Amino acid sequence: RGTVDPSEMAPPLAPRMKMLPVIDVAPLLDPQSSLAERERAAREIGDACREIGFFYVTNHGVPDSHRELLFDRAKAFFDLPNEEKMKVFIGKSEHFRGYIPLGGEVTKGLKDWHESLDLRSEFAENHPAVLAGKPLHGPNQWPEEPPELRGVLEDHFTYMQNLGQALTRGLALSLGLEEAFLKPFVDEAFCNMRILHYPLPESDDPSVGLGIGPHIDYGFLTILDQDQAGGLEVVDASGDWVPVGPVPDAYLVNIGRVTQIWTNDLYKATEHRVRTVPRDRYSVPFFFNPNFDSLIEPLEVCVSADNPPRYEPYRHGEFLAERCQ
Repeated sequence: RGTVDPSEMAPPLAPRMKMLPVIDVAPLLDPQSSLAERERAAREIGDACREIGFFYVTNHGVPDSHRELLFDRAKAFFDLPNEEKMKVFIGKSEHFRGYIPLGGEVTKGLKDWHESLDLRSEFAENHPAVLAGKPLHGPNQWPEEPPELRGVLEDHFTYMQNLGQALTRGLALSLGLEEAFLKPFVDEAFCNMRILHYPLPESDDPSVGLGIGPHIDYGFLTILDQDQAGGLEVVDASGDWVPVGPVPDAYLVNIGRVTQIWTNDLYKATEHRVRTVPRDRYSVPFFFNPNFDSLIEPLEVCVSADNPPRYEPYRHGEFLAERCQ
């Protein structure tokens, strides 16, 4: 699901919340842009990552027509009868892909009140990782209904991978590195995506918690599209939960555990949650993550005699496989 208990990382709390920055990332997507324009976007990203770990991005290259169709088809999927959705139940997949019913995930002993369809990067049957039988490498479970769902989700995967690569270049620049420095870590980014539905709780069942309980994301970057229902909240330095709503024509981006480790705590992954709200809520988070075999450890540029490495190296894929057991 892309989450980590924040106590596992003990990340510094975000400063007192202010309006999250809105960053024009067009220069990072445009090969004809000037270095000065790209560095401007990168500085804004770096400032946001140091201060709060969340920011909005505009001019991201995704057409409005795609976003509208994405939510339309997602809602149509969740409106299907349970028996239809359970045809792609995640328990039928050897690769942790498919439908998760209401209450199928738990945070700190309480059921998260949402249902989801989980997808991951797919590789050709002759890809070396597939031939080697690496964990989590295999086909997605694609629902037969509603029509166009698979196509729009595949399109969204492509859009988000392109945006993720652009943001990676911006993150590298923000650290004073060459734009392509992080490319070897993400050139076969092992991503996952979810479409999520948060219905109203049907009762006061004490075993049910929030839509999603407090957590930080375990990956590199999360790129979120959400409807107008609200419910997403981020914790600030005083421990208060502050709403983070949608901004027109923008995606919400937050950094995760991998970014915090790479930057040796210079950039902070911030705790967040989703409250239940008095209406159905839909969202589509895309988790842009490193290659399956990438070694994750503090980058040399973020380490010094006064700030030695704070994390032990680990393989991203091994971490994923352990969490999905």
